[in-house]
Amino acid sequence: MAIFINGPRIKGMRSPTPKYSFHKWCNDHGGALVEFAIVMPLLLLLCFGIIEFGFVFYNKAVLTNASREGARVGIHYETTTGEYTPLSTIQNVIFAYCKDRLIPKTNQLVSEDINVSWNGSGTQPSVPSTGLPLTVTIDYNYNFFAFSGVISLFGGSMKSISLGAKTVMLLE
Repeated sequence: MAIFINGPRIKGMRSPTPKYSFHKWCNDHGGALVEFAIVMPLLLLLCFGIIEFGFVFYNKAVLTNASREGARVGIHYETTTGEYTPLSTIQNVIFAYCKDRLIPKTNQLVSEDINVSWNGSGTQPSVPSTGLPLTVTIDYNYNFFAFSGVISLFGGSMKSISLGAKTVMLLE
């Protein structure tokens, strides 16, 4: 027969633990909070990046459509006046298209952003010139409004991006 110091061991019972055990202080109740604090900046960067680049792609589509609208207006020869649509009218059509569509509303197009050329030159043809190309080019600087602040937290300096659209149509 075996001699037991603290009494016989019964199957299924744990051995006695001291009153002050290390296991009482070793728990993971705050681990989830620490993990969240580490992952949260990356999640914010991802979310703001998705939103901001969605705005960039939307603005690119607006600029492409605006250049098409300007080119459509510019290719028509007015028989009543005997000339093609003037440059100021083409620019006004493009401004009107972009006015309520570009995001953010504070950064709008200016006349220096729009370049119109007839057959590779800036001079408008005075006689009907069917088949010559009309090129409408828009260069626009999109200023980031949320993403630049998040990037600056990580040491970057991305403040704006250049967007462009070009449409070529033949004069009628």
